[in-house]
Amino acid sequence: MRLINVQTLQIEDFSLKSVPPYAILSHTWGNDEITLQTWCSPWQWPLLRMRDNKITRTCRLAKDHHLGYVWIDTCCIDKTNSVELSEAINSMFRWYQEASICFVYLSDLPDTADLHTGFARCRWHKRGWTLQELIAPRRVEFYDQAWRPRGSKNEHQGLLSKCTGIPGPVLSGERRLDACSVRDRLSWASHRETTKLEDAAYCLLGVFDVHMPLIYGEGQNASYRLQEAIKSRYKQRSESAQTHIIQHSHSTTSRLGAKSPTLAMCVPPELIISCFKADLYPANLMDPKNARQLAQRREMPESAIGYLCNDDLSSVHVRFADLHANRGNYSYRNVCDEVGLAEQLGDESALIPPRDIITRADPRSRFIFLVASPRANALRITKRMLFRVLTHHQVPAQHLNLLFLFTQHNTLNGVRHDSFWGQLAFGKPLPGLEAPDLGRSGRHYEISFNLKGADLANVGFCDPAHNWSIYNAAIYHKLDTVHGTTVWIITTPEGNLSHSVTKATFDSDDIERRSSGTPAECYISSLKVHTTLARWAGESWCAYFQCLGELVQNKALLSRDFLKTRSAVLTDSKATYTKADLKTVQSYGERVSEAVAALETNLRILQALRTFYEKLIVHKEFPFAHEVLQATLDFYSELQDIIRDFEGLISWGALLTSLARERKGLMLELMHAQTSDRSLELTKKSAEEVVTLRILTMVTLVYLPATFVSVSIMPVKSA
Repeated sequence: MRLINVQTLQIEDFSLKSVPPYAILSHTWGNDEITLQTWCSPWQWPLLRMRDNKITRTCRLAKDHHLGYVWIDTCCIDKTNSVELSEAINSMFRWYQEASICFVYLSDLPDTADLHTGFARCRWHKRGWTLQELIAPRRVEFYDQAWRPRGSKNEHQGLLSKCTGIPGPVLSGERRLDACSVRDRLSWASHRETTKLEDAAYCLLGVFDVHMPLIYGEGQNASYRLQEAIKSRYKQRSESAQTHIIQHSHSTTSRLGAKSPTLAMCVPPELIISCFKADLYPANLMDPKNARQLAQRREMPESAIGYLCNDDLSSVHVRFADLHANRGNYSYRNVCDEVGLAEQLGDESALIPPRDIITRADPRSRFIFLVASPRANALRITKRMLFRVLTHHQVPAQHLNLLFLFTQHNTLNGVRHDSFWGQLAFGKPLPGLEAPDLGRSGRHYEISFNLKGADLANVGFCDPAHNWSIYNAAIYHKLDTVHGTTVWIITTPEGNLSHSVTKATFDSDDIERRSSGTPAECYISSLKVHTTLARWAGESWCAYFQCLGELVQNKALLSRDFLKTRSAVLTDSKATYTKADLKTVQSYGERVSEAVAALETNLRILQALRTFYEKLIVHKEFPFAHEVLQATLDFYSELQDIIRDFEGLISWGALLTSLARERKGLMLELMHAQTSDRSLELTKKSAEEVVTLRILTMVTLVYLPATFVSVSIMPVKSA
């Protein structure tokens, strides 16, 4: 083992039995690193030792800590010697573990930067090799680009755990690394990158305590050899298990311009084939139970999919909220294209051949918000992207049928249609559904249903009733009962529900329970999401009914005398109505009936949801029924309160319907009364005119002949 003497700055060789106490440096490589050959050059060494560089700085820090030697990977390994390089990489985890202290140099952390905001963005957290350099040493100190001390691993344990996903007990050494599952250790590395393709496997040798020779140039085969070494070391899978380590990169490029491979995962071949054939959804699903849905799918015209999705890439908007194991908070991302979706899912089977698919572990909890554009009457996602999302999470075709409620060309009445589907899969997993490294055991339950909500969405219309709209929300949920991983796919019109779910469910205690808790605790958190959705479905109906009730009363404002006597006498000349007024009141009544129908569908859905969980909790193969019994009973109680609220709203709606019907009848009666009064007035006036005419006729008949006779007998004067 080579070490640098901090006094002489000379490199000295030691046998493994006589290694003195030493400090070790962890850093990210740049373009001007000093190699062993450069440091030992008699012409360059005198100049290098006089300069301020990583080596001289590390030696000064070691002297300040009363240590006589340091180890730095750039100049303590002869990388031109393949045998020495292989031995060093296989021993590196142990060398970091046995160091007295590890200095971490963060070259991209300014000395003026706030540690809590700038620390997580440092390149050091994204490199594959630095994973073992964080875990292995007992004592770690951090330094910024000006070599100012920025605290230790113990001081920033919470911040480090949040940035890396590594549990605090593992960082502090309280929990042994071999006590962590292979899946957890792979998840810590899933977001890290290496310059060389082979290093994606080699940098994990110490993390899994395995050894294998290095063969640079073997490419992806290094990951296959690592998988075999892990299987042999931990015996997690039988030799007959068909798994593949698939590894490739398209997303990130290092400073040297090379593609940076993402660290590998074990993926069943059936899942690879299913993802590769995503365009054939749902025929590509691995669960044969979905084959029954294929008949409906074939009968569905291809144009219907076109109505459902929007192929305009400029309008694509899919929001992800992912919580990875042992992370402190959710990470959010708005996906706007296929490349972004591939990066988010960790699945590039649509972009490259299937053997080059990248698959990372599923997050502990994932929310996917699909947005329905009210103007375009379609989802803001392309058909290809939608099928990739549904395939990646193996969402059954029953949920696709619900999504057609968001098109203007669907054959179902969106307001009156309700659908609830659920499935328990606790038996032996089907081939391809079991992928432990992805957080999938093949044992899960899943449900798909829709709810209705009311919202004051279009403020500005002259008629306040038109400011309100009733819209659908399609919800899909799956929970793995072994790993506790959950997925939610929530589809709503633009700007609705996602804010309610985010605000109500992403509190700190719930996040901690989901990220590091047991599957039972993840189940309890899912019940909270159900409660949030149920409450959302009933929160705005009171205001909507109040608005409609006031409109009906104001539009059909009748005098009290008329309402009391119901006489046909017009007591208020101002209260005159037209056919347009009658039509408006009728439309208000129809809106109330529509709202009541929507509430009745919500009521049926919530009752079906309760029935599903009642069957789930007593299922003989449900693994943690006893642990979650009390939480489930509390959920029943909350759900029952919400159901009673819906029943009260339905009664209110029925009263409003009766009121609208009654006011419509009264308006008709008043309009008839007004018509009768006008007819009576016309009749009276006509009678008066007839009498007058008769008098004139009699006068004419009496006086006209007399006048004629008198004129005739008048004597004629002689000329």
